[in-house]
Amino acid sequence: MRPRIARCTINEVFHEEKRAVRIFPSRGRGAFGWSDAHRWPSNPIKQPFATVVVIDTLFSSNAKSFCTLQMIEGNVFFCGDPHGEFGPLIETVLRHRPDAVVLAGDIQARRPLDEELASILPLTEVWWIHGNHDTDSDADYDNLFGSSLGDRNLDGRVVTIAGIRIAGLGGIFRRQVWMPPDAPRFVNEADYLTQCGKGNYWRGGLPRRHRSTIFPQTYYALLGQRADVLVSHEAPACHPHGFRKIDELMDAMGVQRAFHGHHHESLAYHGNGSLRVFGLGACAVSTLAGDFLTSQLE
Repeated sequence: MRPRIARCTINEVFHEEKRAVRIFPSRGRGAFGWSDAHRWPSNPIKQPFATVVVIDTLFSSNAKSFCTLQMIEGNVFFCGDPHGEFGPLIETVLRHRPDAVVLAGDIQARRPLDEELASILPLTEVWWIHGNHDTDSDADYDNLFGSSLGDRNLDGRVVTIAGIRIAGLGGIFRRQVWMPPDAPRFVNEADYLTQCGKGNYWRGGLPRRHRSTIFPQTYYALLGQRADVLVSHEAPACHPHGFRKIDELMDAMGVQRAFHGHHHESLAYHGNGSLRVFGLGACAVSTLAGDFLTSQLE
């Protein structure tokens, strides 16, 4: 019998599979099993993410299942729009020491981002996507894109961070370029530059405001890739001001977790199969499992 393969959290394995499980040796780190065929562990190991392979076999008249859980290593946190306030994120990182943190846009650092977060950079990797307000001023733009963390921009790419494939889509939809469900007016930045007039150029290229606009070229580049997690500034359609295009991107990429910023609401949306979607409030910090962590500075 061919194994069924799914990506889900450990708790989802226990609470959705609901199968008898028998332990057997497995090579590599992070393999777990339980030996009692008719009892389920009451307190499953709390690990954020797993690749689960379930193989059904038949022994005499008793159906049993063998389950190997190969943990994706890593402990990644996700941070909602800081808008220049980094105290809650810093305090949370100092307390919990994650392997990495991902900022979901509207960062608006008042000085270069690496200086704002200097106290936690020795402790964790910092990654980010931009939001619409990160192009409000030259300083907002330069303190983010021009910082020494400028190469940690996840927009339009998939990066393996602490063992987890994380995709990023920064910025927002704007009517001058693309406002789904309407068809795009421009496909990429080069198309827009041919129409906007050189008097509107900023630093020899795209106007600053539209450097936080979602262009179809970026979106479609992600559409053909696979990831475990999607971090976007725009929300999917489960939010009243979200977009179906974000749902389509989640589906195409096969993600099991999605986090968005922009709306300053900490939300856990109704799940769809193994997919879980979360909204990040301003300065809110969430684990990969969707547990929001409190800070004494909030």
